[in-house]
Amino acid sequence: MEAMLEKKRSRSEQATASSSCIVMGQVVGISEDGSVLVRVCGSASKPVLAQATFTVDSKQEAEALVGTSVVLACFENTRGRPVIMGLVRETVWAPTVKLVNSPNNPKLTHLVVDGKYIVIEGKEEISLRCGKSSIVMTKNGKIIIKGAHVVTRSSGANKIKGASVLIN
Repeated sequence: MEAMLEKKRSRSEQATASSSCIVMGQVVGISEDGSVLVRVCGSASKPVLAQATFTVDSKQEAEALVGTSVVLACFENTRGRPVIMGLVRETVWAPTVKLVNSPNNPKLTHLVVDGKYIVIEGKEEISLRCGKSSIVMTKNGKIIIKGAHVVTRSSGANKIKGASVLIN
């Protein structure tokens, strides 16, 4: 009797082991609805939709996951969709700022910042430019806003204050 139970237990353990697995993978894409496409490392198979145990705050943060190594768990009841159990990182804490490069353009394409606020500091000047518009801040306190069409909107008072205010 004891031998029969041991044999039954052994079969049960084998069945459980074959119906689940833990593997390394990589995020290869994010769909428009936020679903994650992953590929198992070392596999030539097509990417598959995965489930995740976490969420991110924005589409940009989701897109920043592309290329990230992940730990995938495969279970019998997940209908062929592995579960992303976690991200594989080089460090144990998240960087404050993440620079994201596009594979097609090695220059910085966007910046993902953790936290509730951001401080960008320049010793001499900070410039934000896009086409015909720019905002320049200099170390002496001067702020220059230029644009082909500048609009300010406020749900409350829209105040202009200064030692003197020149209009045209």
